[in-house]
Amino acid sequence: RIGWKEHVASNHEIEELGTQHKFEHLWPYFIGDGEVSGLHVALNHPEKKKGWAAADVNGSLRFSQQNAPIMEFHGLFHRGDKELPFHLTGEGSIEDEKRWKVAFDANFFDQEEIGAYFALTSQGEKRFTIEGEGKSLGPDQLSLFQHIIGVYIPQVEKVVIEEGRFDVKGGGWIEDKELKRCELLSFSARDVVGHLIDQEMSLRGKNFSAKGEFDLSTPDFFDGTNWEGQISGGECTIKGSKVEKIDLFVAMHDQYLKPSTLTCQYEGIQATFAFEGLYTHLNINVDTLLYPEKIGELLHIKEVGPLSDPVALDLDLKLKTNESCLGVEGTLGFIREKEKGDLIEFGWSLDLKQLAEGKWLSALELGWFRGENISADTLNLPLMVWDRDFRGRGAFGIEGTFNSRAVEFSIDPTQLKYESKAIDIDPRGKEEEKVPNCNFFFDFKEKIWRGKIPLKRARVQEHAFGIHFDTFTSEVDLEGTEVLFQNVDAVANGVHFQAEVAVNFALEDRSELKIDTYAINGTVREVMALLDHFETFKGIEFPLTGTVTSGPGDMHLHAYVGDVQELLEWRIALHLDRGNYLFSNTLGFKNLSGDLFYSAEEQLYKIKEVAGDLTLTAGESPKSYSLNVPLLELDAVQGVLHYDCRLEAPTYEICRIVGEGVQEKGEFFFH
Repeated sequence: RIGWKEHVASNHEIEELGTQHKFEHLWPYFIGDGEVSGLHVALNHPEKKKGWAAADVNGSLRFSQQNAPIMEFHGLFHRGDKELPFHLTGEGSIEDEKRWKVAFDANFFDQEEIGAYFALTSQGEKRFTIEGEGKSLGPDQLSLFQHIIGVYIPQVEKVVIEEGRFDVKGGGWIEDKELKRCELLSFSARDVVGHLIDQEMSLRGKNFSAKGEFDLSTPDFFDGTNWEGQISGGECTIKGSKVEKIDLFVAMHDQYLKPSTLTCQYEGIQATFAFEGLYTHLNINVDTLLYPEKIGELLHIKEVGPLSDPVALDLDLKLKTNESCLGVEGTLGFIREKEKGDLIEFGWSLDLKQLAEGKWLSALELGWFRGENISADTLNLPLMVWDRDFRGRGAFGIEGTFNSRAVEFSIDPTQLKYESKAIDIDPRGKEEEKVPNCNFFFDFKEKIWRGKIPLKRARVQEHAFGIHFDTFTSEVDLEGTEVLFQNVDAVANGVHFQAEVAVNFALEDRSELKIDTYAINGTVREVMALLDHFETFKGIEFPLTGTVTSGPGDMHLHAYVGDVQELLEWRIALHLDRGNYLFSNTLGFKNLSGDLFYSAEEQLYKIKEVAGDLTLTAGESPKSYSLNVPLLELDAVQGVLHYDCRLEAPTYEICRIVGEGVQEKGEFFFH
C-alpha cells in the first residue's frame, strides 16, 4: 500500500524554487509526503540463481520545498533462504541545480549488527563523487555491493564470497558514467571463505586488510595506483592443489612494487618469497628447505630413495616484460650447512599471449642455464627423489638450453665420479687432463632420455662379479633406461678387451647386463685371474703359462646384476698360444696351443685342437714328443666326458687314449 499527500505548486512557483534536474521526470510539479506499507522489491542477477529482495517494507518518503528527499524504511532483507530485519534511512540536500547530495544509511540486524552507508554527490555536469562504508558486512550484503560496483568494474563479480565478515570504507569519482578514480580508505575481513567463478580456485583466510588509491582513467592500470594488502592464516586451492599457511604483505606505488613478502606451505614444503621493483622489471627472491621425500610427495612419486639432509634453496629472479614476452633471469643457490653452496644461473622467455591463455608449456621460448663446480650432492637430489640407482661424487660443470619441447645440456665430468649398485665410473682415471663433456637430451613429449658419455682411459668398477677395469675407453649412449657402451677398449687384471656392453635399468630390483667381445688378449695367468671372478672358474689353479686370445663374437655374457643376480647366458671361446705346462723341472708340456670353449647355460666345456711338445730333460739324452688332443669335451649336465688324447713321435703314434667317461655317484667311470 502506497499513500501520498501532495502539495501542488504552480509552474511559476516551481520555477522560483529551481527544480533540481534529476527529478524533472519524477513528480516535477508537486512536493509532499508519502507512506509505504507491505512493499516488496526484488533485484535479480541475470546470471546467478540467487537475487536480492526487500519484503514487508514499511516507511515514508518526503520531498521538501528544496526537492531534497528524506526517507525511512524498514522491513526484511532476503537472499536465497536467508532473511534479516533491516532499517534504511536516507536524506538529500541541494546546493543548486548541478550540486546536490543523497545519502543512505542501512542497518541489518543479525547476530552482530551490520551497517552500511552510501552517498552520491553531484559535482557538476555528469560528475559525481561516491562514498561508502560497511561494518560487519556478510556475504549477502557484500554480494549486493559487488553487483552494484560490477557495473563499473566487472571483475569484482567474479569473486564469490561464501563466509566472512567485512569492514570497508572508501570512495570514488565518476565522470561521464565511468568510474575514473577509486579510493579504499580501509578494508578488513576475518574468517573469509570464497572462490572464483569459472576458475578452479578457492581461497580462505583468517584475516585480510587493504587500503589504496586507484586511477582508472589511464590506459595502464598500474599507473597512478598506491595500495597495499595483507593476508594472514590464508589457504588457496587451485585445481585440487592446496597452498597453506599463507602470510602475505604486498604494497605498490604507481608502477613500483615496494618490498613485499609471502610465506606459504605446499605439500609440506615451506617457502618464503620476497619481491620488489617495477612490475615490468620485478626482482623476486625465494628461500625454501627441501627434503627428498617432500619433493617426491610433491611430484606424486610413490617410492623415494634413501633420505639425506635437507637442502636450503635460494632463488633470485628478475622479471622483465615488453609488449609480447616476459623475460626471466636469475640464479638458483643450493645452501648446505657444512659445505660450499652451489649456484646455477638461468634464463628464459615466455610469450605473453599464450601465457594469458594458460598455455604455460607452449608459451615457453628458448631458455638457458649454466653452473660451474657444482657439488655432486646437487646432482644426487633429483636422483634420490626418483629413486634412481645412480649417484655422483665430486663436482661437475653444466651448461644447457631448453624450450617447450625438450631440454639439452652438457656436463663437464672431469671432477665427477659415477656410482651405482651395478657399476662405478671414474671418468678421469689416472689422467690429470680434462675429460670430454657428456651430452644429454630429454624430450618432454616422449619422456625419454638420450645422451652420450665419452670415456677415455676411465677407471670402472663392476660390482656383480667384482671386475676392476684399470682403463676403460668407450662411447656411451644413453637411450631411455638403457646405457650402451660402444667401441669398448679396456684393460682388467692385465687382460685387454675390445667389446660392446649394454646395461638396462628398466627393472626396479635388478639391472640387465649384456657383453659381446670383439677381442680378448692376455696371459694365461691374467685370464685365469679374471675368470676367477666367476663362480664356475673360482679357485682353479694350474701351472699353465702362455698367451690367450679371442676374436669377434667369441664371448657373450647375459646376466642380471644388482639386488637380484642371475647368470642367464655365458659363452666363451679362447685360443691358447705359446703355452707351457710344467709338472717338474724335467717334465712338462711346451709350445702348447689349442682352443677352449665354454657354455654356461649348457654347462659344456670343450678343448679342441690342442698341440704341443712333451719334454723329458732328465738323464743324458733329453726326449721330446708331440701332444695332439683333437677333442676333450665335458657335458656337466649329462655327466659325460668325451676324450681323445694322443702322444706322437715324428713317425709313429706312441699312445692314444680315446673314449667316454660317465659320472655316477660323484665318480667318473671311463670305458
